[in-house]
Amino acid sequence: MWKAVRVAGKPLVRSSDTGVVLERVDTGERATLRPGTPTVVLRGLPGEVALYVFGRKDQAQVELDGPGIAVAALRRTDLGL
Repeated sequence: MWKAVRVAGKPLVRSSDTGVVLERVDTGERATLRPGTPTVVLRGLPGEVALYVFGRKDQAQVELDGPGIAVAALRRTDLGL
């Protein structure tokens, strides 16, 4: 699941106005989906991160960490297929 979201998630965050870094809460492993400043760290278990990245934001149990304006921008971004 983690590998799939790291690979398939990159095109899904292309329209984001912020950098996007994924972080697994179980291992601490990180993956950059979109470089940029400011950056939002999207933390959660791999399945939850996948839900968020693939457009199921309301169902995903994740934490968004970063500057308030960047977090708000990522929340407004239309992610998913």
